[in-house]
Amino acid sequence: SSGKIAFSGNSDEALEFFKNQGYPYSESQNPADYLVKSLAIIADKKEGANQLCSAFQNTSYHEKMMRYIENETRNENDVDPHLLYKTNLNEPSWFSRLTCVTHRSYLSIIRDSSVQNMRIIQKLLLGLLIGICVRGSVTATQHGMQALKGVIFVLVGQNFFPAIHAALDHVPKQLPIFFREYANSTNTPFIFYLSNVLSLLPGFLFDPFSFTVLVYWLTELEWDLGIWLMTCLITILVLNISAAFGMLMSTAISRRDIASAVLTPIDNTYIVCSGVFIKLSTIPPILRWVR
Repeated sequence: SSGKIAFSGNSDEALEFFKNQGYPYSESQNPADYLVKSLAIIADKKEGANQLCSAFQNTSYHEKMMRYIENETRNENDVDPHLLYKTNLNEPSWFSRLTCVTHRSYLSIIRDSSVQNMRIIQKLLLGLLIGICVRGSVTATQHGMQALKGVIFVLVGQNFFPAIHAALDHVPKQLPIFFREYANSTNTPFIFYLSNVLSLLPGFLFDPFSFTVLVYWLTELEWDLGIWLMTCLITILVLNISAAFGMLMSTAISRRDIASAVLTPIDNTYIVCSGVFIKLSTIPPILRWVR
């Protein structure tokens, strides 16, 4: 109070000391509010706080505090002075920072796994529906080839559109933390991006793989290990590349509504040039690069 020590000790000792000095305390009061009110400096009651500080100097609590200070001072003299002023601390390595940031990103995904789980369940239900609808239709006929093209479009499209739009919400939520860490020189853009990719990689591998296996089995496509592995690899690459492009758009455009508006013509171009609605060989040479 007023730059002086009124008491040093635990809360029970403080209440006993204030009670002995003429500041009664009742059980209905909050101890913290009671102590603050007792030490409050009021213009016409400054002497009360000064009397508390003077009374404290004549108690055993004050002697105990002084002995503690003397012991700490004596111990400080035994410490090597070079250790007290040592400032050449080693910064964590690049790999250590990447490991820590990746672990933090992975934990955030685990804590909020409901979205990821719901996305996988939705994907499996969609694959089940598609497999039931197309089952038995893929044959060596014109209608069978059309059904096969539809299955291929579904395998690619369902790993393209959801991934690219889901990634729009992932990066903006973490930007405030990244900006603070970047200002403190504890994080870099490359570590931030790579840690997000590594933390999302397990889901980005399991999601398209399980969807492809389910659709491939239900639609009774030709069973060949090489073809099956190539199909799984293509769908995994489609999802990961789409998610990477979605992260790029969310980083370049902070507002999600604007980013979605920019992605709409890209999505439409993909649908038109996918080969399902028009023959790719009929596309003019000036537009063939968009395939």
